[in-house]
Parts: sequence; structure tokens; C-alpha cells
Amino acid sequence: MLRLHKIPYNDGQFSWEISLIKGSLMKSEHFQKNKELFSEKLNDALFLINNPYKLKWSPKPNFNSLELKNSKKIIDYNKFLFGLGNKNFFLSILYSTIGNKYFDTTEDAFSYISTLEHHEYGSENCFQRCLLAAKVSRSFKKFGVIFIGAELSTFNMHAWIIENKTQPDFEDRVWINYRPLLAITF
Repeated sequence: MLRLHKIPYNDGQFSWEISLIKGSLMKSEHFQKNKELFSEKLNDALFLINNPYKLKWSPKPNFNSLELKNSKKIIDYNKFLFGLGNKNFFLSILYSTIGNKYFDTTEDAFSYISTLEHHEYGSENCFQRCLLAAKVSRSFKKFGVIFIGAELSTFNMHAWIIENKTQPDFEDRVWINYRPLLAITF
């Protein structure tokens, strides 16, 4: 089941959160207190974000080969997600929850995604890369959490995944600079 979890942050002057509909960063002078109780999976992932040295991470991809027909399906998923883009935030999330799973872990999925068109690592591609990895990974539903965070002084946003005590995207080392404000679980 798709769940979006707000993780509002108050910096002493403003309250920050991410819109559940548009995915945009919102700043308010009114304090937003989080009343939601998080699952164990989400609490564990938040603990690891605050203690990144406890995460497992590999700087090398786990390249996987796929049958040609499966490779074509993933290329189609990739094109569709990038076609939706960041402007169709909620629709992109919904689309990522349906479809076949081709990889055992999200780490394997990211390794394969790094070989696709639009694979270039960057903040403009991070959300679609995370959604595609979650869409094609068997392990994501049970163990994974997509986080969307912000660097509040610059208003830059970034998406990343924490799964089963790992940060599975070998190309992403900047996630540590962002405060998580929204979590997505399936």
C-alpha cells in the first residue's frame, strides 16, 4: 500500500515540509507538528540517515544482465517516468507502484538504471531514478523507503532511497546534505 509520510522540520523561525500533491518545498511561519507514528522500517531508515556511518554502501555497480524483452520494458518505464517528470509528482509515484519486478534488490536496480538513457546522476534526475528503482525491485516494498529532502539554505531538493541498512545508489553521495521532509513507502 502506497503511503506518504510527512516529516516536517521547524528551524526555530519557519516550518518546512513537502507538498503531498505537487512535491514542492513549502515554508510557513506556522509550526507544523508531526502527529504520525512511523513504522519500524521508517524509524530505522531515519536513524540511519542521522547515523550515516552505520549504512552499508558500495561505490561499484552490480551490473546485471536481463533478457532483451525485460530490458525493453524497463527502458519503456524509464521513458514514461521521465516523460511525467517532476511536474507530475503524485502521478509519478502512483505509476511506480505498478508493474513487474526484475531485480532482487534496489541496489541491483540502480546498477542497471545507471546504464540507461537519462541515467546521468544529478538532482534533476534523482526522483525519477528512485521511482524507477523502486518500481523494478522485488525488495523495495518490504525494506525500502524513498526520501525527499531539502537543503534549506539553497531550497535545493533531492530524492534518495534507504533500504535494508544500505543506501543502494552507488552514484549518490550527496543525499547526506539534505534534510528528509517526506518519506514514501509502498
